[in-house]
Amino acid sequence: MTPLATRRPTAQSATAIWQVGHSATDRVILSGVGTSRMRQWQRALENAGFVAEVEPDGVRALHRARESRPAVVVVSGAGRDNPVLASMRTLCDERLPIRVLALIPDGDDEACERCIAAGADAVCGNVCSGRELAARLRALLRPRGDRRRLSADLGHVLGDLIIDTATCTVRRGLTDVPLTRLQFKLLLILVQCRGRVVSRAELYRDVWECESPAGSRVVDACVVSLRKRIGDDAAHPRYILSIRSAGYTVR
Repeated sequence: MTPLATRRPTAQSATAIWQVGHSATDRVILSGVGTSRMRQWQRALENAGFVAEVEPDGVRALHRARESRPAVVVVSGAGRDNPVLASMRTLCDERLPIRVLALIPDGDDEACERCIAAGADAVCGNVCSGRELAARLRALLRPRGDRRRLSADLGHVLGDLIIDTATCTVRRGLTDVPLTRLQFKLLLILVQCRGRVVSRAELYRDVWECESPAGSRVVDACVVSLRKRIGDDAAHPRYILSIRSAGYTVR
């Protein structure tokens, strides 16, 4: 029998040890880039008050997040056939209180769209500094306000869609329309603002609850993914209208 003093901790006990003394609001799992950069980010995040753990494999990082329930898991969203995207969708569908920050190459709009569609709560350039990453995590974890009191109404109807704010679900007849957390919030805000055009900057503030970075295409990517989920066509829209250089509105 292995002496107690030399027995190695199991993966489960290591996770439990990592959780001791820290709330879920300050824990982060890092993956998605080279080990050297992740270690640099880890030091920067710890200097900023976070508790950061490194897991090189993105799929394992997302599975690990289910057990340890960190505040955020950082993964790479690059690559059309990236298996992380499927794991991200699964985590999002489980509606766990875990934020996902996806790392993408700067200026890669297609990767941004794929990650938002898969359920990422935000995207970030994969060559950012540790200080920038810490700032983005703080913005992502900022306490959610009730600027629009999103749950104040019992529900809304948009064409044949029923938007239930009590359960944060959307139905078409008796069939559920699966939306991510961000897609639901974006749709609800547009419906609550029915009759006027909502700018991209305003949507970013109300959905992500921080100011939009210059040149960000995150709102557009989220609208594209939302349209796919609800069966809308940008060329012949039934629900969401794009107003050139102004923003979005709903019929």
